[in-house]
Amino acid sequence: MDPLSDSASRAETKTARSPLHILVAEDNAADVFLIREALECAGVKADIHVVSDGMAAIGFLDSADGSDISPCPCLLILDINLPKKSGDEVLLFVRQSSKCRQMLVLIVSTSGSIDDRKKMDELGCNGYFIKPSEYLDFMKLGSVVNEMLASAAFRL
Repeated sequence: MDPLSDSASRAETKTARSPLHILVAEDNAADVFLIREALECAGVKADIHVVSDGMAAIGFLDSADGSDISPCPCLLILDINLPKKSGDEVLLFVRQSSKCRQMLVLIVSTSGSIDDRKKMDELGCNGYFIKPSEYLDFMKLGSVVNEMLASAAFRL
């Protein structure tokens, strides 16, 4: 009998040992609620960490960078218009990080500006989701996150 036949797959083992971590940088409590709801409805299984300003996001990521045991989130859901440090400043920090620079970054913003999209693309975002005003449209965010994680070889 093959001793590996009953063992978990590599993806299952990774998930069992270290769950996925998602950092949400959003200052609007209602939007945080909707983001959590969308992820839950889509079956995204991850530890969700929330910060309400750009300085806190940078601090969270800096802590992961400086620690051997703190995991780097696999995904950052990032609002552009954050207090203290803007979303573009946070994204620039992420891409210069020693440990977290490969992290997926999904911009979730009310801005549909072509200039904002272009700037975020140039800074290295992996996706852009415009916050809709309708609940059901906002719930599509969960599918977007699932697709991003799947394309990055994460298993949910």
